[in-house]
Amino acid sequence: MINWNNRPFDIVSLTAAVNELPFVPGRIGRMALFLEEGMATTSAGIENIRGTLTLVEPTPRGGVGQPYAVDKRGGVRLETADLQLDCVVPADEVQGVRAFGTTDTLQTVADVVNGKFAGMFRNLDATMEHLYLGAVKGKVVSGSGAVMWDLFSTFEVSPLADVDFVLGTATTSIEAKCMGIVRGMADRLGGAPLAGVHAFCGDTIYDKLATHANVVKSYEAQQMALALRDSSLAYSSFRYGGITFENYQGSVGGVPFIAADEIRFFPVGVPGLFRTWYAPADWNETVNTVGLPRYAKLKARDDDKGANLWAQSNPLAICTIPAVLRRGFSSN
Repeated sequence: MINWNNRPFDIVSLTAAVNELPFVPGRIGRMALFLEEGMATTSAGIENIRGTLTLVEPTPRGGVGQPYAVDKRGGVRLETADLQLDCVVPADEVQGVRAFGTTDTLQTVADVVNGKFAGMFRNLDATMEHLYLGAVKGKVVSGSGAVMWDLFSTFEVSPLADVDFVLGTATTSIEAKCMGIVRGMADRLGGAPLAGVHAFCGDTIYDKLATHANVVKSYEAQQMALALRDSSLAYSSFRYGGITFENYQGSVGGVPFIAADEIRFFPVGVPGLFRTWYAPADWNETVNTVGLPRYAKLKARDDDKGANLWAQSNPLAICTIPAVLRRGFSSN
């Protein structure tokens, strides 16, 4: 019979195995944009000091000086999301891949179990990519559209105004609009270093941008001009006006993560700007331990007709300065 309680099937072994697998949730996962950290609690407290600079007015010598406005110190607390998938491996499912009465068929059974976990974690990985993109947009929503973390309201900041690129007009200065975006982000970052600006573009607006007369003209003397006209380079990227524009590829159920007619701008290279915290799973074995990105658990069913499988992740993915995030579109 199958010993579901064998060491390779315990929570430690399973969880270690799934966290050693290459974690490729999508484009943002591969960019390593988010700083990831485990925590032993189910919520994260985020403290910030909102400092402002003012010019000091001259005052009479020996008189009263200008009052100093102390930096406002505030903090918020956000709860992690509980993402879990449940699955059952019936005994009959592994009946045909093992020899009855043998003791050396555990690896074959493990392959069936690992195949189930691989499928479950593909769904969790896609969900993580969706959460990452929500943080890039400033509002993280679930697959059904329910708001999980509205970063603008949480941090009490107003988003920068959307930028209309007016790509249907050949004389539009795309470079000027790009410089305005970069400057606006730098201003809101204050003293934080800005290594660059990245933009995820939907299919329609990316095509319009890459083929705009002024963009193509700036590359006329370079090989890049050919690349901009090469349709085989869909889902590629190019740099213009100090911004890297990338045609984002990613969708679930036919619904793209980035709408076809929008651009999402965000800074890169800013320490601690994008963060992900992982809380521990809600199982007896993981209480008060430091959270891991992914968990896997297996337990024999009470009726001895197979095993129950659980795959779980408990993330909190945010942008710590959502005021720098910006959206672009084209009205024609």
